[in-house]
Amino acid sequence: MKLAGLGNTQREREAIGHMGRENRGEKPEPFGVRVTSVLDAPPAQVWHLVSQFDRGDITHPGCCECTMLHRQDKCRVTPGDVRVLSLKPGGKRVAQRLLAINEADMSLTYELAKCPENGLEESEPPSSAFPCRVSEYSAQIRVHPVTTNLGQSFLEISGSGLTNSQARANTFLKDVFNRTVALIAKQADRKGGFYT
Repeated sequence: MKLAGLGNTQREREAIGHMGRENRGEKPEPFGVRVTSVLDAPPAQVWHLVSQFDRGDITHPGCCECTMLHRQDKCRVTPGDVRVLSLKPGGKRVAQRLLAINEADMSLTYELAKCPENGLEESEPPSSAFPCRVSEYSAQIRVHPVTTNLGQSFLEISGSGLTNSQARANTFLKDVFNRTVALIAKQADRKGGFYT
C-alpha cells in the first residue's frame, strides 16, 4: 500500500511482492499507524528538525549514525536521496529513500530502499529493522501550526505497508513513532532553539 500518487517501479514491485511470502504461502495484509502530538515549539523550529533527512540521527530513535548514499544536491535534501540509518542495539542498518519534501506544507515522505552497493541486499532486506517481514512500506511526517497558539506545533507521523504479521507491525511502528515524537520534542526544546 503506497501513499496516494507514489508508486514503485515495476522491478521494485516484483521484488517487494515476493518478500516474506516465498516459504510461507501467506498473503500479506495491509498495516498502518498514525501518531499525532502537540509540541511546545513553533512549527518552523519543528520543521527545521524534521526536514533534515540527512540527519536521521537527530530525529530517529535508536539511530546512532546516518549516512547519505545517494544525494542529488549537496546543499539540500531532494527526492531520490537515500540515507542509511545504523540502529542500536544490534547494529542493524536500514536504507530509506526520500520520495517527497514540501517546504510550504512542511511534509516529507520516504520509503524503505535496497542499496546493494552498501551491503543492504537480500541478506539484510529493507525491512530488517521491523520485527516481522514488511513490504511496500512508506512513511510521512507533517508539521502543522496550532492556530490557537503560534508557539505550538501539531506533529503527525504515519506509515503503512504490507506484512504477514499485522499486529506485530502496528505495535512496533506505533512504538517507534511515539519515540520519534518524544525525540523531536526533546530536540525542539533545546536551549537556543534549532538543533544544527
